[in-house]
Amino acid sequence: MLYLCDVFINKTKRMAQYLAVGLVYDIITRCGRLKTDNISNEEFRQEIYKSMLIDTNLYDELDEGGYYGNLTLTLKQQVLETDLLPFLEAFYPLAYGDKGARHYEATLHRLRSVTPAEWLDLAKNDNNSAFMFDARPEPRRMIIEKEYERKIRVAFNNLMLYVADNQVVTEGIDGFFEFFNRSIREALKEHRLVNCVQVYLLN
Repeated sequence: MLYLCDVFINKTKRMAQYLAVGLVYDIITRCGRLKTDNISNEEFRQEIYKSMLIDTNLYDELDEGGYYGNLTLTLKQQVLETDLLPFLEAFYPLAYGDKGARHYEATLHRLRSVTPAEWLDLAKNDNNSAFMFDARPEPRRMIIEKEYERKIRVAFNNLMLYVADNQVVTEGIDGFFEFFNRSIREALKEHRLVNCVQVYLLN
């Protein structure tokens, strides 16, 4: 049995954080750990979907090989180019409401003013919580229950699309993440990019 759980490195530090929503841009783990624990690429992808509802078919794969090399799944550029703007046009009003319209409309205008090839640089260089490259999400551990329990570290880079204005007390909130993620997917199910969305905690 495989499943993902949040890593609680410092519970006291995590008591009050910000709730964020983003597109998972990179999924990263060590090749060597997968091989050592006899986890196939397909098993890894299936578990990412079962645990996080992320459709890994929307991602390109880079396998560096070796024990210390990374296996990295990166959101396909073609998917971003065709799907990002229609998805954001549907997502932003739900996330920000009328009060945030000026903010997200400015973001959409900025994205439309550059080529799709420039979107990632825009996300990395602009301090804009409606579209910002975020390499800070806490890693998760993939726990493998075979003859004994094994753990594999899985890291993420996200394209942040929304962050709550106020901190939330996070003790006991983990059980709600699946509900949040499923609700967003139901609301925007006509957009395939919704299958890359993840609700997460921002330090």
